[in-house]
Amino acid sequence: MPMNPRLLRPRALQGVPIYLARLGMKFLAYNNNGSSMTSGASVNTPGAFVQVLANNAVSASETIVCLNIRCIGNNQGTGVDASALMDVGIGAAGSEVVIAPDIAVGGGVNSGATGCNFALPVKIPGATRVAFRLRCAQASRIYIIQQVVFSGQIADSKFADQLPTSVDTLGTSTATSSGTAMSGASGTWVEITPSTTKDYQALALIPSGPQDTTGGSQVIVHLELGIGAAGSETVIAHAGVSVNANGVIFPFDSNDVHALFGGLIPAGTRIAVRHNQAASPGRVAACVIGVPFP
Repeated sequence: MPMNPRLLRPRALQGVPIYLARLGMKFLAYNNNGSSMTSGASVNTPGAFVQVLANNAVSASETIVCLNIRCIGNNQGTGVDASALMDVGIGAAGSEVVIAPDIAVGGGVNSGATGCNFALPVKIPGATRVAFRLRCAQASRIYIIQQVVFSGQIADSKFADQLPTSVDTLGTSTATSSGTAMSGASGTWVEITPSTTKDYQALALIPSGPQDTTGGSQVIVHLELGIGAAGSETVIAHAGVSVNANGVIFPFDSNDVHALFGGLIPAGTRIAVRHNQAASPGRVAACVIGVPFP
């Protein structure tokens, strides 16, 4: 079997793993409580892009390498499927290019930290406008970008050069605006993709939910991200959320750190997620961000 070319690079050129390199990032910009996204007027269709970073907010001499995002719901209702997907786009209004598509962010309400909380490693040049848009299983639903912290390094940083300008989202459906729902008994591995189509240098596990359940109980859900053949999965990352009786997701504050894995994931790798719920596992879903090589 031929050697993967990613493994043939000199160690000095392979770079620092993303989860370690994030420790050296610096603050560039912050958006707090100012951006509401509305899904399309028809179910499972995207609404308009909403700006979260102006093109003059970050100097052209800097490079954004990570977005720490907290997205919460607004007008969701108990017993209503509020599954939602978010796109991250860059560029002038009306001409946005999607660089992170269909990220599952459902399961939140407008109350403090309840919602989806995750880190998105992607390279965005300074002096670039950033905008988000939403699609939802319900028409004209509102989600709020409660905060986005833009972190980065100087433009000639070796780490910045190692990141791609777009990422992939695995395990979501635009037909239902949802991630992959957990199923089966506690300890069941739920497949996200049977085979990746490209090499990845990092994976990020993102929990979400439909926020449409009633009569449940407050539970802590532990998710494990695994790679490998069915029955022989290797755990590479973890995520945890608290889910209340109505299916509202309460992420842990450090969720974006635990759920990020840096390391070679070669093309053809099977990816799955394992849950620990003995009852009603479908109250939680998951998707995975794949960070390719540039």
